[in-house]
Amino acid sequence: MNRFVLLMVALLVSPAGAKPLDHLVPTTGIAEYEKTLADEFRDVFTSDVRLRVVVEPSFHEEYAVAVKQSASGYRILYVQATDYIWGALMTKPNNDPAPRPLLNKKLDNPIPVRECESDVPAGTAKRLELIWAEMLRKARPDDSGVVVMDGTNYNFSSEVDGEIEMAEATSPDEDTKPGALIAIAHTMRELCTTKSKALLDMLDEQTARLQNRLKQEEVK
Repeated sequence: MNRFVLLMVALLVSPAGAKPLDHLVPTTGIAEYEKTLADEFRDVFTSDVRLRVVVEPSFHEEYAVAVKQSASGYRILYVQATDYIWGALMTKPNNDPAPRPLLNKKLDNPIPVRECESDVPAGTAKRLELIWAEMLRKARPDDSGVVVMDGTNYNFSSEVDGEIEMAEATSPDEDTKPGALIAIAHTMRELCTTKSKALLDMLDEQTARLQNRLKQEEVK
């Protein structure tokens, strides 16, 4: 759910007995904001990138995690903004505290990003591709009636069946499939910054667990 809508909602109403959302939903972001993120995180939108997630926290710096493929193998790429891009878009120049309209606006100055990369085994990378594709195929509108205030938005995308597909989740329950997918994204991020063998093993376990969960639901 896009942040502009969340900020305009005055009251959060959760229907009685509403179940946690267990699928991704179609992306509903603001075009100008999403384009700015794509420009700032351009390295996760190149042709060698197999999958990505752009993370949009409320009130904190945005980041993106991706898997890219080359002749030498697969690598995880993590790109972190050094400032809050949404906040920069909503602030007038010359330190004027009054927010300005977002539509048709660009950053006054590019925001630097930090990047790191880390190798990932081909088997794990291919499993990530399969998981991303399956979660994106199963994306559907949110009919729960629950509005998440000031949550973190995760925008997933990948080429699926020859087309670029996009879908999102906003601070989902940890026990749901979107929650499991986000846990994988967090591990990818930490793996890139630490190069930890333990995290590489964790990523392999997380991907295998979610893939098995998706397969089990197919046969039900």
